Amino acid sequence: MSLAVYKSSAGSGKTFTLVKEYLKAVISKPEDFRHILAITFTNKAANEMKERVIDSLKMLSDPDQNSESPVIKFILPELLETTSLDKGTIRNNAAKALSLILHYYSDFGISTIDSFVHKIVKSFAHDLHLPMNFEIELEADKLLQEAVNVLISQVGSDEDLTNILLNFTRSKLEDETDWNIEQDLLNFSRTLFSEDSISKISCLSSLNYKQYLNISKSLNSYISNFKKEVSAIAKEAIKLIDEKNLSVNDFWYSSKSIGVYFRKLSKPTNEDFKANSYAYKTVSEDKWLGSKISPDKKAAIENIQNELSGFFNDIEELKRSGLSKFRVFKLLQKQIYAIAVLGEMEKIISVYKDSNNMVHISEFNKKISEVVSTEPVPFIYERMGEKYKCFMIDEFQDTSIMQWQNLLPLIENALSEGNFNMIVGDGKQAIYRWRSGEVEQFSSLPKIYKGEDNEFTQEREQTLIRNYEQKILNKNYRSKREIIEFNNDLFNQLQNLLPESLKKIYDNQEQEFDPDNTGGYVSLEFINKSEEEDDVVQERSCQIIKELINSGYSYKDISILCRKNDKASAIALFLMKNDVPVLSSESLILGGSPKLNLIISCVRFLKEPTDQVNKANILQQFCDIGRLEESLDHYIHRYVSEDINFVEFFNDQEIELNPKHLLSLPIYDLCEQLVRSLDLQSPADPYTQFFLDAALKLTVNGLSNIQDLIDWWEDRKNKESVIIPEGIDAVNILTVHKSKGLEFPIVIYPYANDEIDTKRDRVWVDINYEEIKELKSAYIPLSKEKLSETDYESDYNLEHDKSLLDVINLMYVAFTRASKQLYVISDRKLRKDIKGIPEFLTYYLKANGSWDAEKQKYEFGEFHESEKSTEDEEAFIQLNELPSNDWRSNLLISNTAPEIWDVLNPERHKEWGNLIHEIFSRINTSEDLPNVIEAIALEGMIKDIQKEELLKYIEPILLSDEIKVFFSKGLNIRNEADILLENGQSIRPDRIVLKDNETQIIDYKTGRMDESHKKQIRNYGFVLRKMGYPNVKLYLIYLNKKVKLLQVDF
Repeated sequence: MSLAVYKSSAGSGKTFTLVKEYLKAVISKPEDFRHILAITFTNKAANEMKERVIDSLKMLSDPDQNSESPVIKFILPELLETTSLDKGTIRNNAAKALSLILHYYSDFGISTIDSFVHKIVKSFAHDLHLPMNFEIELEADKLLQEAVNVLISQVGSDEDLTNILLNFTRSKLEDETDWNIEQDLLNFSRTLFSEDSISKISCLSSLNYKQYLNISKSLNSYISNFKKEVSAIAKEAIKLIDEKNLSVNDFWYSSKSIGVYFRKLSKPTNEDFKANSYAYKTVSEDKWLGSKISPDKKAAIENIQNELSGFFNDIEELKRSGLSKFRVFKLLQKQIYAIAVLGEMEKIISVYKDSNNMVHISEFNKKISEVVSTEPVPFIYERMGEKYKCFMIDEFQDTSIMQWQNLLPLIENALSEGNFNMIVGDGKQAIYRWRSGEVEQFSSLPKIYKGEDNEFTQEREQTLIRNYEQKILNKNYRSKREIIEFNNDLFNQLQNLLPESLKKIYDNQEQEFDPDNTGGYVSLEFINKSEEEDDVVQERSCQIIKELINSGYSYKDISILCRKNDKASAIALFLMKNDVPVLSSESLILGGSPKLNLIISCVRFLKEPTDQVNKANILQQFCDIGRLEESLDHYIHRYVSEDINFVEFFNDQEIELNPKHLLSLPIYDLCEQLVRSLDLQSPADPYTQFFLDAALKLTVNGLSNIQDLIDWWEDRKNKESVIIPEGIDAVNILTVHKSKGLEFPIVIYPYANDEIDTKRDRVWVDINYEEIKELKSAYIPLSKEKLSETDYESDYNLEHDKSLLDVINLMYVAFTRASKQLYVISDRKLRKDIKGIPEFLTYYLKANGSWDAEKQKYEFGEFHESEKSTEDEEAFIQLNELPSNDWRSNLLISNTAPEIWDVLNPERHKEWGNLIHEIFSRINTSEDLPNVIEAIALEGMIKDIQKEELLKYIEPILLSDEIKVFFSKGLNIRNEADILLENGQSIRPDRIVLKDNETQIIDYKTGRMDESHKKQIRNYGFVLRKMGYPNVKLYLIYLNKKVKLLQVDF
C-alpha cells in the first residue's frame, strides 16, 4: 500500500475525500473500523467527519438508495471498482459496519490529535513519569498567575530571587517602559508553554543567581574589552592625524570622512562601529584628500595614508571577528535577568504542578517526544501499533513538528505492514503558526522537516520516501466560476512575492471549476485613509448588506470576516445600531447581557451592601432592561445614599429580596432565586440559562462563597459565549481564523489592511559562546535593528518571510469562503514598498493591467439577485419562559398533613390527590406498586404506618377489569413526558401508552368531573395526532372513593 498525501485547496472536497477513503477501508472488511484512526485539528471537524461516515454508511446500506446523493453518485462507483465487491455485498457490509460502529462507538477512531495524545498519556502515565490520576490544566494563565504570586511573595526572603527581580526591574526602567510588574511577568512568561520553548527552557531552570551573575560579568567584560580594543586603534589613528596638524575635515568628504569615523570610534563609550560608504571608498578607492586643502596638508595626508589604511583594516578585522558577538552580548546583557526570571518561573511552576498532582496539556507531546526520539519501537506505542493499522491525518499544515514526529513511529509501523495511510493538507491555509503549526513540514514531505539527527529518524524518513504518493485535489466545488478565476489570477501573482523557499506552497494553486457554474461576483473597493476610516468602512458594509437584502438575499446568507476581534466587535455594534441582526461570538459574550450584569450586581450588593457605586449600577441595569418608570436620576437621588437601606428599592419594586436568606443558600440556589425574585425568567434567553449552568458547576465543584462567583464572573465574562443554533437569520460576523473550513454565499471582508509584520516580538535561540558556556539558550527580542550583523540576523529574516506568508494565507482563507459573492474593502495606500494587503491588491491590479490611480472600485463578474429557495424555512422554537422553580416547594413533608389520612374521604384533602397522582406517575405496571410506595416513604412523603393503607386502596384499582389494561406488562409507556409546542410552551399528559396501531392518553383526576378536564385531554390528543401518532384514544381516570374511567371523544 502507500502513504497517500493529498494536497488540497479551498472547496476541493477534502473532507469528502477523507470519508471516501475511510469507507473504502471499512466496506472491504467492516471489522477493521477498529483499526483506523482519523486525526483532525478541531472537535468540530472530528464530529463532522463522524457524522459524514455514519450518514454515508446509512445511504450505502439503504436498499432504496437515492441515486442523486453524492455518496451513491460518486463514492459507490469507486467502491465497486476498488473493492471488486458487488452492490449487494457493499450494501450488506455497509450495514454491518454501521451496526458495529454504533454498538462499539468507543472504538470509532475519529478524534483530535490532542484527544489521541491524551489517551496515550493516560494509559502510560507511570512509564512517562507522570503522577497517577493527574489533573489536566488547560489554562496556562492560571498556572502563570500562581507562579507570579509565589515569585513576588518571595521577594525579600530569598536573596538570590530578590536580586534577579530587582535587576529585571532596572532593565525595564532603563527601557523607559510603562509597565505593571505582575502583568509584565505574565505576558513575558507565556512562552513557557509553547512548543518552541520546551527544549530551551530546561537549561535555564538549572541555573542559579550566582551563575547568572557570572554570565552577566562575562558579558560586560567582553563588551568592555571589545570597545577598548576598537577605541585603542582609533585613538592611534587620531593621534597620528593630530601629530600632522591635520583636521578630520581635511580628508575626503570632510564631515563624513574617515577622520570623523576614527574620531567617533576613539570614544570609549561608543557602540556604533558602522563605517559609512565614504570611509570605505577612502581606503578601497584611494580617495583621501579633501577638495580645498593646502599642499602641505596634502603631503601630510599622503605621508600617513598607508598607516591610516592599516588602522582602518585592523578595526575591520576586529569587527569581522567580534562585532557579531559584541552585538549579541549587548542584547543578552539587557536580557539576562529577564531570562533568569523565566528560569525561576519554570522552577516555581514545576513545584506547583507536582504538589497539586497537575499536568498542563502542553506537556503531553513533550513527554511522548522524549521516548519516541530515542527508541526505534517506542514501548508506549506497542499496543497502539497492534490496534491501529491505518492512519488518516487531516489539516496537516497546522500540525506542529513535535506532534508529527510523535506520530511517525505509528505511521512507519503501519506502512511497514503494507497498510494504507493518508495525509491531507493545504499549505495555503496554514494560519495557525502561533500554535506551533509548521507548514514547511507539509511542503517538505516525504522529507522530515527539522527531524532529530539520529538513525531512528533517518529510517522513518526512508520509509516515508519509499511509500510516498502525492495526489492533488484541484477542483473547486464551492464557488462560482468568476470567484475561482479571480482567486486563481490573484494568488498566481502573489506567489511571485514569496521568497524561493516558500513559493512551492503555492505551486498548483490554480483550481479547476465547472464552466457552467457561473454567476459569481467580486468587488474590490479602496477607501482613502482618514481618521474616520472605521466609520466609512462600517457604513459601506452596512450599505452593502442592505443592498443585498433588497436584492432578495437573507441576512444569514451574509458573513463578515475580520482579522481581529476588536474590529469584529466594532462592526457588530454598528450594524446592531442600524437594525441589522448580527450573530457573532463577541455579540454572545456573557458580559454583554444586561440581565446577567444585574444578577452579578445584586450578588455584589449582598456581599457589600454599602457600596454606593454598585447601587448606582443596579439602578442603571434596571433601566437597561426597561424596568424603571421614572428617570434614572430620580432613583439614584432617592436610593443611593448611606442613610437609605437599599433593600427599600427592591421592596418598592415589589421584589422580595431577603439578604440573610439568600446568603445562606448555595451558589446555584442563590442565582436561581435571584432570577425568580428579579422576574428575569421571561422572556427566556440563552445567557441566563448558560449562567445558571455555570453556577451549578461551581456549586458541584464545592465553591460556596459568593466571592468565588464574583471572581469567576470577572475572569470569564469576556471569554465565555453562549451557543446559538445554526440557521438563525442574522449576519454572521467572525474572525478569518474561525471561518476556516466554512463557506458562505456572500462574504464581506471590510478591513483588508493587514500588514507584514513580525507578530512574534521574541525568539528562542541556541547560545554557544565559550565566555558564557553555562548559558545554552536565550529568549531574545526579534528586531531587525538589534539582530542586524549578528549570527541571528537570519532568524529575523526567516520570521519576516513567514509573516509575509501568514498575510497571504489569511487572504487566501478569507477570499475563498464565498460561494456566490465576495466584497473586499481596503485602504488606498500608494506606498512604494509592499507592506500588506493594500499593496498586494494594487500589485495584482497593475499586473493584469486594470490599475487606475483614480478608480475606487473594481468589479469581476456580474451582480445577480438572489434566486428564492423553495426549501422550507427551518423552524425554531423560542421558549417564552425560563423554567425555574424552588425545589423546596416541591417536597411533600408528611408532617404537614394529618397524621392518619382518612382514605375513605380523600376529597377532603388536597394533599391526598397530589400524593395519589405522584404514585400513579411512577407506576409502569401493577407490579411496581409496592416498590413505589416504599420509595415515597423513604423520601419522607408518607409515614411507614400509611404504606399498608395506600397499598390496600390502590391495588384493587390497578387490578380492576377496566383499569388493568393500561398497566399490564409489555406496554410502551411514557409517564409525565414533556411535549414542547411550537409556541414555546409545553404540555405534560399523565400517561401515554404507545401500541402498534393505537395511542392511549390517560389523565388522572380527583374531585368532581369537569368539562375543563375533557378540554385539556382533547388538546393533548390533537397535539399527538399532529405529531403523527396513530389512532389516538383519550381516557380520564377519576381516583375518588369510587374510581371511574371515562373515555373522551374528540
